[in-house]
Amino acid sequence: MKDKLVFNDNIGNKNKPESWLKNNVINPFLNNSAVEIYNTASTLINDVDKQAKIKEIKPLEQSSTKAYSASWFVQGLSAGAGAMVPYLIAGKLTDMALTPTAQALDLTANASQIANLSQIAGAGIWGYAAKPIGNESRLANSLSSMAGFAVFGAGNDLANKLSLTTKIIATPIIGFAGGSVMNITSDLVDKQKINLSDIAKAGTMGLAMNTLMPLLPIHSENNEVKVNPTYETKAMANINDNAISETPDHSALAKLYERSSADNNYVSPQYPHPDDFGTLTSTDIQNRGFAALEELSKLQGEDFYKAPRPLPNPDTVANEVGKLVARIPNASDTGSLKIGEFNMEFLDADKARYFQKAYQQIVPKTHLLFGEEVNEGGLAQIAKDTGYNYYASRANSRGQGVGFLVNPRLEVNKVTSYDNVATVDGIPDERPALRIDFTDKATNEKSSAIVVHLKSMRGGVERTSQVRFDQSNLLANDLEPDFKGIISGDFNTFLDNTHDTKPLYDKGFKLAFSGDHQSTQQMGGRLDGFFLKGIDTTPQNYLVTPFFKDPLITRGLSDHALVLMELNSLK
Repeated sequence: MKDKLVFNDNIGNKNKPESWLKNNVINPFLNNSAVEIYNTASTLINDVDKQAKIKEIKPLEQSSTKAYSASWFVQGLSAGAGAMVPYLIAGKLTDMALTPTAQALDLTANASQIANLSQIAGAGIWGYAAKPIGNESRLANSLSSMAGFAVFGAGNDLANKLSLTTKIIATPIIGFAGGSVMNITSDLVDKQKINLSDIAKAGTMGLAMNTLMPLLPIHSENNEVKVNPTYETKAMANINDNAISETPDHSALAKLYERSSADNNYVSPQYPHPDDFGTLTSTDIQNRGFAALEELSKLQGEDFYKAPRPLPNPDTVANEVGKLVARIPNASDTGSLKIGEFNMEFLDADKARYFQKAYQQIVPKTHLLFGEEVNEGGLAQIAKDTGYNYYASRANSRGQGVGFLVNPRLEVNKVTSYDNVATVDGIPDERPALRIDFTDKATNEKSSAIVVHLKSMRGGVERTSQVRFDQSNLLANDLEPDFKGIISGDFNTFLDNTHDTKPLYDKGFKLAFSGDHQSTQQMGGRLDGFFLKGIDTTPQNYLVTPFFKDPLITRGLSDHALVLMELNSLK
Protein backbone atom coordinates (compact mmCIF):
# COMPACT_ATOMS: atom_id res chain seq x y z
CA MET A 1 0.00 0.00 0.00
CA LYS A 2 1.50 3.30 -1.07
CA ASP A 3 0.06 6.79 -0.86
CA LYS A 4 -0.35 8.88 -4.00
CA LEU A 5 2.82 11.00 -3.80
CA VAL A 6 3.60 14.05 -5.93
CA PHE A 7 6.52 15.86 -4.31
CA ASN A 8 7.33 19.52 -4.81
CA ASP A 9 10.77 20.39 -3.52
CA ASN A 10 10.49 24.02 -4.60
CA ILE A 11 7.46 25.22 -2.70
CA GLY A 12 8.37 28.78 -1.96
CA ASN A 13 6.14 29.19 1.07
CA LYS A 14 6.71 25.74 2.52
CA ASN A 15 7.64 27.18 5.90
CA LYS A 16 4.24 28.79 6.39
CA PRO A 17 2.01 26.83 8.79
CA GLU A 18 -0.90 26.75 6.35
CA SER A 19 1.39 25.43 3.58
CA TRP A 20 2.81 22.74 5.86
CA LEU A 21 -0.71 21.70 6.80
CA LYS A 22 -1.80 21.62 3.16
CA ASN A 23 1.19 19.68 1.86
CA ASN A 24 1.53 17.21 4.73
CA VAL A 25 -2.04 16.68 5.93
CA ILE A 26 -4.74 17.92 3.56
CA ASN A 27 -3.23 16.91 0.21
CA PRO A 28 -2.17 13.37 1.29
CA PHE A 29 -5.70 12.82 2.61
CA LEU A 30 -7.35 14.08 -0.59
CA ASN A 31 -4.96 12.18 -2.88
CA ASN A 32 -5.88 8.88 -1.25
CA SER A 33 -9.61 9.57 -1.01
CA ALA A 34 -11.36 11.99 -3.37
CA VAL A 35 -8.66 12.09 -6.06
CA GLU A 36 -8.19 8.32 -6.14
CA ILE A 37 -11.95 7.66 -6.16
CA TYR A 38 -12.45 10.12 -9.04
CA ASN A 39 -9.53 8.81 -11.09
CA THR A 40 -10.57 5.19 -10.57
CA ALA A 41 -14.13 5.99 -11.66
CA SER A 42 -12.91 7.90 -14.72
CA THR A 43 -10.57 5.05 -15.72
CA LEU A 44 -13.38 2.49 -15.44
CA ILE A 45 -15.74 4.67 -17.48
CA ASN A 46 -13.11 5.24 -20.15
CA ASP A 47 -12.43 1.50 -20.33
CA VAL A 48 -16.13 0.79 -20.87
CA ASP A 49 -16.84 3.71 -23.16
CA LYS A 50 -13.90 4.48 -25.43
CA GLN A 51 -15.59 7.74 -26.50
CA ALA A 52 -15.87 9.12 -22.98
CA LYS A 53 -12.24 10.29 -22.59
CA ILE A 54 -12.72 11.63 -19.07
CA LYS A 55 -9.55 13.32 -17.89
CA GLU A 56 -7.96 12.23 -14.65
CA ILE A 57 -7.12 14.67 -11.87
CA LYS A 58 -3.44 15.21 -11.24
CA PRO A 59 -2.55 14.24 -7.66
CA LEU A 60 -2.08 17.21 -5.36
CA GLU A 61 1.44 18.20 -4.38
CA GLN A 62 2.94 16.86 -1.17
CA SER A 63 6.09 18.02 0.56
CA SER A 64 9.19 15.90 0.07
CA THR A 65 10.10 14.44 3.45
CA LYS A 66 12.94 12.47 4.93
CA ALA A 67 12.05 8.92 5.90
CA TYR A 68 11.05 8.58 9.56
CA SER A 69 10.86 12.35 10.09
CA ALA A 70 7.89 13.95 11.83
CA SER A 71 6.44 15.22 8.53
CA TRP A 72 6.93 11.80 6.95
CA PHE A 73 4.99 10.20 9.80
CA VAL A 74 2.21 12.82 9.59
CA GLN A 75 1.87 12.24 5.84
CA GLY A 76 1.53 8.52 6.44
CA LEU A 77 -1.24 9.03 8.99
CA SER A 78 -3.09 11.46 6.73
CA ALA A 79 -2.70 9.19 3.69
CA GLY A 80 -4.04 6.27 5.73
CA ALA A 81 -7.04 8.30 6.87
CA GLY A 82 -7.75 9.16 3.24
CA ALA A 83 -7.25 5.59 2.01
CA MET A 84 -9.79 4.45 4.58
CA VAL A 85 -12.57 6.27 2.68
CA PRO A 86 -12.66 4.21 -0.55
CA TYR A 87 -12.01 0.99 1.35
CA LEU A 88 -14.88 1.80 3.68
CA ILE A 89 -17.24 2.57 0.81
CA ALA A 90 -16.26 -0.65 -0.97
CA GLY A 91 -16.74 -2.64 2.22
CA LYS A 92 -20.16 -1.13 2.86
CA LEU A 93 -21.36 -1.83 -0.68
CA THR A 94 -20.06 -5.39 -0.43
CA ASP A 95 -21.81 -5.81 2.92
CA MET A 96 -25.09 -4.61 1.43
CA ALA A 97 -24.83 -7.39 -1.15
CA LEU A 98 -23.34 -10.07 1.07
CA THR A 99 -25.76 -9.95 4.00
CA PRO A 100 -29.00 -10.57 2.06
CA THR A 101 -27.19 -13.20 0.00
CA ALA A 102 -26.12 -15.01 3.17
CA GLN A 103 -29.67 -14.75 4.51
CA ALA A 104 -31.12 -16.12 1.27
CA LEU A 105 -28.71 -19.05 1.38
CA ASP A 106 -29.50 -19.58 5.09
CA LEU A 107 -25.83 -19.33 6.03
CA THR A 108 -24.65 -19.17 9.61
CA ALA A 109 -22.61 -16.10 10.55
CA ASN A 110 -22.66 -13.32 13.08
CA ALA A 111 -22.37 -9.61 12.46
CA SER A 112 -18.65 -9.48 13.20
CA GLN A 113 -17.92 -12.29 10.76
CA ILE A 114 -20.06 -10.75 8.03
CA ALA A 115 -18.46 -7.33 8.60
CA ASN A 116 -14.95 -8.78 8.37
CA LEU A 117 -15.74 -10.81 5.28
CA SER A 118 -17.42 -7.83 3.61
CA GLN A 119 -14.50 -5.55 4.33
CA ILE A 120 -11.92 -8.08 3.09
CA ALA A 121 -13.89 -8.73 -0.11
CA GLY A 122 -14.55 -5.01 -0.60
CA ALA A 123 -10.86 -4.23 -0.11
CA GLY A 124 -9.97 -6.80 -2.75
CA ILE A 125 -12.46 -5.33 -5.20
CA TRP A 126 -11.23 -1.79 -4.61
CA GLY A 127 -7.59 -2.87 -4.81
CA TYR A 128 -8.21 -4.36 -8.21
CA ALA A 129 -10.26 -1.42 -9.46
CA ALA A 130 -7.86 1.31 -8.31
CA LYS A 131 -5.29 2.47 -10.83
CA PRO A 132 -1.88 0.94 -10.00
CA ILE A 133 1.09 3.13 -9.09
CA GLY A 134 4.40 2.64 -10.83
CA ASN A 135 5.21 -1.02 -11.37
CA GLU A 136 2.32 -2.30 -9.23
CA SER A 137 -0.25 -4.64 -10.77
CA ARG A 138 -3.98 -4.77 -10.11
CA LEU A 139 -3.66 -8.37 -8.92
CA ALA A 140 -0.99 -7.41 -6.39
CA ASN A 141 -3.10 -4.49 -5.15
CA SER A 142 -6.15 -6.73 -4.75
CA LEU A 143 -4.35 -9.53 -2.93
CA SER A 144 -2.38 -7.17 -0.72
CA SER A 145 -5.53 -5.24 0.23
CA MET A 146 -7.32 -8.44 1.21
CA ALA A 147 -4.29 -9.64 3.19
CA GLY A 148 -4.08 -6.38 5.11
CA PHE A 149 -7.77 -6.32 5.98
CA ALA A 150 -7.62 -9.97 7.01
CA VAL A 151 -4.96 -8.93 9.54
CA PHE A 152 -7.15 -6.03 10.68
CA GLY A 153 -10.17 -8.31 11.15
CA ALA A 154 -8.40 -11.16 12.91
CA GLY A 155 -6.42 -8.82 15.12
CA ASN A 156 -9.44 -6.75 16.10
CA ASP A 157 -11.43 -9.89 16.97
CA LEU A 158 -8.64 -10.87 19.35
CA ALA A 159 -8.40 -7.32 20.73
CA ASN A 160 -12.13 -7.35 21.54
CA LYS A 161 -11.38 -10.02 24.14
CA LEU A 162 -8.92 -7.75 25.95
CA SER A 163 -9.56 -5.06 28.52
CA LEU A 164 -10.50 -1.62 27.21
CA THR A 165 -7.08 -0.16 28.00
CA THR A 166 -5.22 -3.01 26.34
CA LYS A 167 -7.53 -2.85 23.34
CA ILE A 168 -6.79 0.86 22.87
CA ILE A 169 -3.08 0.06 22.81
CA ALA A 170 -3.47 -2.98 20.56
CA THR A 171 -5.61 -1.35 17.85
CA PRO A 172 -2.91 0.86 16.28
CA ILE A 173 -0.38 -1.98 16.56
CA ILE A 174 -2.75 -4.23 14.62
CA GLY A 175 -3.18 -1.45 12.06
CA PHE A 176 0.58 -1.07 11.61
CA ALA A 177 0.90 -4.83 11.13
CA GLY A 178 -1.92 -4.89 8.57
CA GLY A 179 -0.48 -2.00 6.59
CA SER A 180 2.95 -3.62 6.58
CA VAL A 181 1.45 -6.89 5.35
CA MET A 182 -0.19 -5.00 2.48
CA ASN A 183 3.11 -3.60 1.30
CA ILE A 184 5.04 -6.85 1.70
CA THR A 185 2.35 -8.85 -0.11
CA SER A 186 2.27 -6.39 -2.99
CA ASP A 187 6.06 -6.49 -3.39
CA LEU A 188 6.15 -10.28 -3.24
CA VAL A 189 3.39 -10.73 -5.83
CA ASP A 190 4.97 -8.22 -8.22
CA LYS A 191 8.47 -9.50 -7.42
CA GLN A 192 9.62 -6.08 -6.33
CA LYS A 193 12.47 -5.33 -3.97
CA ILE A 194 11.27 -5.06 -0.38
CA ASN A 195 12.05 -1.64 1.08
CA LEU A 196 11.92 -1.09 4.85
CA SER A 197 10.98 2.56 4.44
CA ASP A 198 8.02 1.66 2.22
CA ILE A 199 6.94 -0.99 4.72
CA ALA A 200 7.10 1.51 7.56
CA LYS A 201 5.14 4.10 5.55
CA ALA A 202 2.47 1.53 4.69
CA GLY A 203 2.39 0.44 8.32
CA THR A 204 1.79 4.03 9.39
CA MET A 205 -1.07 4.29 6.92
CA GLY A 206 -2.51 1.02 8.26
CA LEU A 207 -2.20 2.36 11.81
CA ALA A 208 -4.41 5.32 10.90
CA MET A 209 -6.90 3.16 9.01
CA ASN A 210 -7.44 0.58 11.73
CA THR A 211 -7.65 3.22 14.46
CA LEU A 212 -10.24 5.32 12.64
CA MET A 213 -12.29 2.62 10.92
CA PRO A 214 -14.20 1.46 14.05
CA LEU A 215 -15.59 4.99 14.27
CA LEU A 216 -17.35 4.36 10.94
CA PRO A 217 -18.55 0.74 11.18
CA ILE A 218 -19.68 -0.91 7.96
CA HIS A 219 -22.24 -3.07 9.70
CA SER A 220 -25.24 -2.37 11.93
CA GLU A 221 -24.90 -0.81 15.35
CA ASN A 222 -24.60 -2.93 18.48
CA ASN A 223 -23.19 -5.84 16.45
CA GLU A 224 -26.72 -7.13 16.18
CA VAL A 225 -27.04 -10.41 14.36
CA LYS A 226 -28.21 -9.89 10.78
CA VAL A 227 -27.47 -13.38 9.51
CA ASN A 228 -28.12 -16.77 11.09
CA PRO A 229 -31.92 -16.72 10.92
CA THR A 230 -32.60 -19.36 13.54
CA TYR A 231 -36.29 -19.68 12.89
CA GLU A 232 -38.70 -19.30 10.05
CA THR A 233 -41.02 -16.45 10.95
CA LYS A 234 -44.56 -17.69 11.31
CA ALA A 235 -47.65 -15.61 11.98
CA MET A 236 -49.50 -17.11 14.90
CA ALA A 237 -53.21 -17.64 14.36
CA ASN A 238 -55.38 -14.72 15.51
CA ILE A 239 -52.47 -12.83 17.05
CA ASN A 240 -52.54 -9.04 17.00
CA ASP A 241 -49.76 -8.24 14.54
CA ASN A 242 -49.87 -4.56 15.46
CA ALA A 243 -49.00 -5.47 19.03
CA ILE A 244 -45.81 -7.18 17.90
CA SER A 245 -44.33 -4.42 15.83
CA GLU A 246 -40.81 -3.25 15.17
CA THR A 247 -42.07 0.29 15.90
CA PRO A 248 -44.43 -0.39 18.81
CA ASP A 249 -47.21 1.88 20.00
CA HIS A 250 -46.32 1.78 23.68
CA SER A 251 -49.50 3.51 24.85
CA ALA A 252 -51.69 0.95 23.08
CA LEU A 253 -49.58 -1.90 24.43
CA ALA A 254 -49.81 -0.50 27.93
CA LYS A 255 -53.61 -0.53 27.79
CA LEU A 256 -53.53 -4.13 26.59
CA TYR A 257 -51.38 -5.12 29.57
CA GLU A 258 -53.61 -3.22 31.99
CA ARG A 259 -56.67 -5.17 30.84
CA SER A 260 -54.92 -8.51 31.01
CA SER A 261 -55.76 -10.44 34.17
CA ALA A 262 -54.16 -13.81 33.53
CA ASP A 263 -51.48 -13.24 36.18
CA ASN A 264 -53.90 -12.29 38.94
CA ASN A 265 -56.36 -15.08 38.15
CA TYR A 266 -53.73 -17.75 37.73
CA VAL A 267 -54.74 -21.29 38.70
CA SER A 268 -52.09 -23.97 38.59
CA PRO A 269 -52.93 -26.44 35.80
CA GLN A 270 -52.08 -30.12 36.03
CA TYR A 271 -49.58 -31.28 33.44
CA PRO A 272 -49.99 -34.88 32.30
CA HIS A 273 -47.12 -37.24 31.70
CA PRO A 274 -45.79 -36.37 28.22
CA ASP A 275 -46.47 -39.90 26.99
CA ASP A 276 -50.15 -39.51 27.86
CA PHE A 277 -50.84 -36.50 25.65
CA GLY A 278 -52.13 -38.62 22.75
CA THR A 279 -54.82 -40.16 24.95
CA LEU A 280 -56.32 -36.85 26.14
CA THR A 281 -59.57 -35.48 24.73
CA SER A 282 -60.36 -31.77 24.55
CA THR A 283 -62.46 -32.19 27.68
CA ASP A 284 -59.57 -33.90 29.50
CA ILE A 285 -57.30 -31.00 28.56
CA GLN A 286 -59.81 -28.42 29.80
CA ASN A 287 -60.36 -30.35 33.04
CA ARG A 288 -56.62 -30.11 33.69
CA GLY A 289 -56.83 -26.31 33.42
CA PHE A 290 -55.55 -25.87 29.87
CA ALA A 291 -57.04 -24.82 26.54
CA ALA A 292 -56.89 -27.20 23.60
CA LEU A 293 -55.08 -25.72 20.60
CA GLU A 294 -58.12 -26.11 18.38
CA GLU A 295 -60.24 -24.19 20.89
CA LEU A 296 -57.63 -21.46 21.25
CA SER A 297 -57.58 -20.89 17.50
CA LYS A 298 -61.24 -19.83 17.61
CA LEU A 299 -60.61 -16.94 20.03
CA GLN A 300 -60.08 -13.32 19.03
CA GLY A 301 -58.71 -10.16 20.65
CA GLU A 302 -58.65 -9.96 24.43
CA ASP A 303 -60.35 -13.35 24.78
CA PHE A 304 -57.25 -14.86 23.19
CA TYR A 305 -54.97 -13.39 25.87
CA LYS A 306 -57.30 -14.20 28.77
CA ALA A 307 -57.78 -17.82 27.76
CA PRO A 308 -56.13 -20.61 29.78
CA ARG A 309 -52.68 -21.67 28.76
CA PRO A 310 -52.75 -24.08 25.78
CA LEU A 311 -51.42 -27.62 26.05
CA PRO A 312 -49.48 -28.45 22.86
CA ASN A 313 -48.04 -31.87 22.05
CA PRO A 314 -44.67 -32.01 23.89
CA ASP A 315 -42.99 -33.98 21.10
CA THR A 316 -44.19 -31.47 18.51
CA VAL A 317 -42.92 -28.61 20.67
CA ALA A 318 -39.53 -30.30 21.02
CA ASN A 319 -39.36 -30.80 17.25
CA GLU A 320 -40.26 -27.17 16.53
CA VAL A 321 -37.88 -25.82 19.19
CA GLY A 322 -35.14 -27.99 17.69
CA LYS A 323 -35.65 -26.31 14.33
CA LEU A 324 -35.59 -22.83 15.84
CA VAL A 325 -32.37 -23.25 17.81
CA ALA A 326 -30.55 -25.71 15.54
CA ARG A 327 -28.09 -23.15 14.19
CA ILE A 328 -27.25 -21.64 17.57
CA PRO A 329 -23.96 -23.18 18.78
CA ASN A 330 -24.00 -24.93 22.14
CA ALA A 331 -22.08 -23.46 25.05
CA SER A 332 -18.54 -24.81 25.20
CA ASP A 333 -15.71 -25.07 27.71
CA THR A 334 -13.80 -22.31 25.92
CA GLY A 335 -14.61 -19.27 23.81
CA SER A 336 -17.20 -16.56 24.32
CA LEU A 337 -19.81 -16.73 27.07
CA LYS A 338 -23.36 -17.35 25.92
CA ILE A 339 -25.90 -15.55 28.07
CA GLY A 340 -29.64 -16.26 27.93
CA GLU A 341 -32.81 -14.94 29.51
CA PHE A 342 -36.18 -16.68 29.48
CA ASN A 343 -39.42 -16.03 31.36
CA MET A 344 -40.52 -19.66 31.57
CA GLU A 345 -44.12 -18.83 32.58
CA PHE A 346 -44.96 -20.70 35.77
CA LEU A 347 -42.30 -23.35 35.51
CA ASP A 348 -42.66 -26.11 38.06
CA ALA A 349 -41.47 -29.71 38.16
CA ASP A 350 -44.48 -31.02 36.23
CA LYS A 351 -44.03 -28.49 33.42
CA ALA A 352 -40.28 -29.20 33.35
CA ARG A 353 -40.97 -32.92 32.88
CA TYR A 354 -43.67 -32.30 30.27
CA PHE A 355 -41.38 -30.13 28.09
CA GLN A 356 -38.21 -31.99 29.02
CA LYS A 357 -37.11 -32.57 25.41
CA ALA A 358 -37.58 -28.90 24.53
CA TYR A 359 -35.61 -27.63 27.53
CA GLN A 360 -32.83 -30.09 26.74
CA GLN A 361 -32.37 -28.24 23.45
CA ILE A 362 -32.70 -24.70 24.83
CA VAL A 363 -30.57 -24.71 27.98
CA PRO A 364 -27.31 -26.05 26.45
CA LYS A 365 -27.22 -22.99 24.17
CA THR A 366 -26.23 -20.91 27.20
CA HIS A 367 -23.55 -20.83 29.87
CA LEU A 368 -25.84 -18.77 32.07
CA LEU A 369 -29.62 -18.72 31.73
CA PHE A 370 -31.60 -16.12 33.70
CA GLY A 371 -35.07 -17.51 34.46
CA GLU A 372 -38.28 -15.91 35.68
CA GLU A 373 -41.62 -17.35 36.78
CA VAL A 374 -39.79 -20.42 38.04
CA ASN A 375 -39.77 -22.39 41.25
CA GLU A 376 -37.06 -24.58 42.71
CA GLY A 377 -38.73 -27.82 41.64
CA GLY A 378 -38.86 -26.76 38.00
CA LEU A 379 -35.25 -25.60 37.88
CA ALA A 380 -34.07 -28.70 39.73
CA GLN A 381 -35.76 -30.94 37.16
CA ILE A 382 -34.20 -29.11 34.19
CA ALA A 383 -30.80 -29.08 35.90
CA LYS A 384 -31.04 -32.84 36.37
CA ASP A 385 -32.02 -33.35 32.72
CA THR A 386 -29.24 -31.13 31.31
CA GLY A 387 -26.33 -31.58 33.73
CA TYR A 388 -26.49 -27.91 34.74
CA ASN A 389 -26.48 -26.41 38.22
CA TYR A 390 -29.41 -24.34 39.43
CA TYR A 391 -30.08 -21.54 41.94
CA ALA A 392 -33.59 -20.45 42.84
CA SER A 393 -35.16 -17.72 44.93
CA ARG A 394 -38.20 -18.28 47.06
CA ALA A 395 -41.43 -18.27 45.07
CA ASN A 396 -44.48 -16.13 45.81
CA SER A 397 -47.97 -17.49 46.41
CA ARG A 398 -48.51 -17.91 42.65
CA GLY A 399 -45.41 -20.09 42.31
CA GLN A 400 -43.36 -17.32 40.75
CA GLY A 401 -39.70 -16.96 41.63
CA VAL A 402 -36.49 -16.22 39.78
CA GLY A 403 -33.35 -18.24 39.33
CA PHE A 404 -30.45 -19.43 37.22
CA LEU A 405 -29.40 -22.47 35.25
CA VAL A 406 -25.59 -22.51 35.19
CA ASN A 407 -23.21 -24.42 32.94
CA PRO A 408 -20.45 -26.26 34.89
CA ARG A 409 -17.89 -23.96 33.24
CA LEU A 410 -19.04 -21.28 35.71
CA GLU A 411 -18.22 -21.79 39.39
CA VAL A 412 -20.70 -20.04 41.68
CA ASN A 413 -18.98 -18.61 44.76
CA LYS A 414 -21.83 -16.81 46.51
CA VAL A 415 -25.62 -16.52 46.34
CA THR A 416 -27.55 -13.45 47.58
CA SER A 417 -31.28 -12.77 47.66
CA TYR A 418 -32.57 -9.18 47.60
CA ASP A 419 -35.88 -9.78 49.39
CA ASN A 420 -36.69 -6.07 49.76
CA VAL A 421 -37.41 -5.94 46.02
CA ALA A 422 -40.39 -8.24 46.64
CA THR A 423 -42.16 -5.92 49.12
CA VAL A 424 -42.20 -2.42 47.65
CA ASP A 425 -44.75 0.37 48.28
CA GLY A 426 -46.89 -1.90 50.42
CA ILE A 427 -47.47 -4.35 47.57
CA PRO A 428 -46.68 -7.84 48.86
CA ASP A 429 -46.11 -11.08 47.04
CA GLU A 430 -43.80 -9.77 44.34
CA ARG A 431 -40.56 -11.52 43.39
CA PRO A 432 -37.17 -11.01 45.03
CA ALA A 433 -34.04 -10.44 42.97
CA LEU A 434 -31.42 -13.20 43.10
CA ARG A 435 -27.68 -12.72 42.67
CA ILE A 436 -24.85 -15.12 42.03
CA ASP A 437 -21.16 -14.23 42.11
CA PHE A 438 -19.21 -16.59 39.90
CA THR A 439 -15.87 -17.38 38.29
CA ASP A 440 -15.42 -18.39 34.67
CA LYS A 441 -13.11 -21.39 35.06
CA ALA A 442 -11.92 -21.01 31.46
CA THR A 443 -10.48 -17.54 32.07
CA ASN A 444 -10.55 -17.11 35.90
CA GLU A 445 -12.56 -13.91 35.37
CA LYS A 446 -15.01 -13.07 38.16
CA SER A 447 -18.37 -11.43 37.70
CA SER A 448 -21.88 -11.22 39.10
CA ALA A 449 -25.36 -11.84 37.72
CA ILE A 450 -28.71 -10.67 39.09
CA VAL A 451 -32.06 -11.89 37.83
CA VAL A 452 -35.19 -9.79 38.35
CA HIS A 453 -38.90 -9.96 37.64
CA LEU A 454 -40.38 -6.55 38.35
CA LYS A 455 -44.01 -5.64 39.04
CA SER A 456 -46.35 -6.27 36.13
CA MET A 457 -48.30 -3.48 34.40
CA ARG A 458 -51.59 -4.96 35.53
CA GLY A 459 -53.39 -2.57 37.84
CA GLY A 460 -52.55 0.61 35.95
CA VAL A 461 -49.41 1.64 34.11
CA GLU A 462 -48.78 4.86 36.04
CA ARG A 463 -49.15 3.30 39.50
CA THR A 464 -47.16 0.20 38.66
CA SER A 465 -44.48 2.31 36.98
CA GLN A 466 -43.66 3.87 40.35
CA VAL A 467 -43.38 0.42 41.89
CA ARG A 468 -40.92 -0.73 39.22
CA PHE A 469 -38.93 2.48 39.62
CA ASP A 470 -38.72 1.90 43.37
CA GLN A 471 -37.72 -1.74 42.86
CA SER A 472 -34.95 -0.64 40.48
CA ASN A 473 -33.86 2.04 42.93
CA LEU A 474 -33.71 -0.35 45.89
CA LEU A 475 -31.66 -2.84 43.94
CA ALA A 476 -29.31 -0.22 42.50
CA ASN A 477 -28.65 1.27 45.93
CA ASP A 478 -27.98 -2.14 47.47
CA LEU A 479 -25.16 -2.87 45.01
CA GLU A 480 -21.56 -2.00 45.74
CA PRO A 481 -20.18 0.97 43.74
CA ASP A 482 -17.71 -1.25 41.88
CA PHE A 483 -20.29 -3.88 40.95
CA LYS A 484 -19.30 -5.72 37.78
CA GLY A 485 -21.78 -7.89 35.97
CA ILE A 486 -25.23 -8.27 34.45
CA ILE A 487 -28.77 -7.58 35.59
CA SER A 488 -31.30 -9.37 33.43
CA GLY A 489 -34.86 -10.58 33.52
CA ASP A 490 -38.44 -9.60 32.83
CA PHE A 491 -38.62 -5.88 33.67
CA ASN A 492 -42.32 -5.63 32.79
CA THR A 493 -41.75 -2.26 31.16
CA PHE A 494 -40.91 -1.27 27.62
CA LEU A 495 -37.14 -1.16 27.86
CA ASP A 496 -36.81 0.87 24.66
CA ASN A 497 -39.01 3.64 26.13
CA THR A 498 -39.22 3.74 29.94
CA HIS A 499 -38.42 5.75 33.04
CA ASP A 500 -38.75 2.75 35.34
CA THR A 501 -35.12 1.62 35.00
CA LYS A 502 -33.55 5.10 35.39
CA PRO A 503 -31.94 4.16 38.75
CA LEU A 504 -29.90 1.53 36.96
CA TYR A 505 -28.67 4.02 34.37
CA ASP A 506 -27.84 6.46 37.17
CA LYS A 507 -25.58 3.83 38.74
CA GLY A 508 -23.70 3.29 35.49
CA PHE A 509 -25.58 0.36 33.97
CA LYS A 510 -26.20 0.29 30.23
CA LEU A 511 -28.89 -1.59 28.35
CA ALA A 512 -27.30 -3.96 25.85
CA PHE A 513 -28.55 -3.41 22.28
CA SER A 514 -30.49 -0.35 23.40
CA GLY A 515 -31.70 0.44 19.89
CA ASP A 516 -33.52 -2.85 19.41
CA HIS A 517 -37.35 -2.85 19.39
CA GLN A 518 -38.14 -6.53 18.89
CA SER A 519 -40.98 -7.80 21.02
CA THR A 520 -40.02 -10.29 23.70
CA GLN A 521 -43.56 -10.95 24.93
CA GLN A 522 -46.58 -12.32 23.13
CA MET A 523 -48.73 -9.22 23.62
CA GLY A 524 -45.90 -7.06 22.31
CA GLY A 525 -43.12 -4.84 23.58
CA ARG A 526 -39.52 -5.35 24.64
CA LEU A 527 -39.92 -6.38 28.29
CA ASP A 528 -36.78 -8.52 28.62
CA GLY A 529 -33.17 -7.40 28.38
CA PHE A 530 -29.64 -7.24 29.76
CA PHE A 531 -28.13 -4.35 31.75
CA LEU A 532 -24.32 -4.39 31.98
CA LYS A 533 -21.86 -2.56 34.21
CA GLY A 534 -18.09 -2.84 34.53
CA ILE A 535 -17.74 -5.20 31.55
CA ASP A 536 -15.57 -3.67 28.83
CA THR A 537 -16.29 -6.11 26.03
CA THR A 538 -19.09 -5.26 23.61
CA PRO A 539 -21.95 -7.77 23.69
CA GLN A 540 -22.58 -9.49 20.38
CA ASN A 541 -25.03 -11.75 18.58
CA TYR A 542 -28.24 -10.50 20.14
CA LEU A 543 -31.03 -12.89 19.21
CA VAL A 544 -34.71 -12.91 20.11
CA THR A 545 -36.42 -16.26 19.50
CA PRO A 546 -40.19 -15.96 20.04
CA PHE A 547 -41.33 -19.57 20.35
CA PHE A 548 -44.88 -18.32 20.92
CA LYS A 549 -45.12 -17.22 17.28
CA ASP A 550 -44.96 -20.82 16.15
CA PRO A 551 -48.58 -22.03 15.85
CA LEU A 552 -47.51 -25.52 16.92
CA ILE A 553 -45.99 -24.17 20.15
CA THR A 554 -48.04 -21.05 20.96
CA ARG A 555 -47.65 -19.71 24.49
CA GLY A 556 -47.91 -23.28 25.72
CA LEU A 557 -44.15 -23.24 26.31
CA SER A 558 -44.00 -19.59 27.34
CA ASP A 559 -45.51 -16.24 26.48
CA HIS A 560 -41.99 -14.76 26.42
CA ALA A 561 -39.19 -15.15 23.91
CA LEU A 562 -35.81 -16.69 24.60
CA VAL A 563 -33.31 -13.81 24.46
CA LEU A 564 -29.61 -14.52 23.84
CA MET A 565 -26.35 -12.62 23.55
CA GLU A 566 -22.62 -13.37 23.72
CA LEU A 567 -19.74 -11.83 25.66
CA ASN A 568 -16.16 -12.38 24.55
CA SER A 569 -14.96 -11.67 28.07
CA LEU A 570 -16.15 -10.60 31.51
CA LYS A 571 -13.32 -8.07 31.90
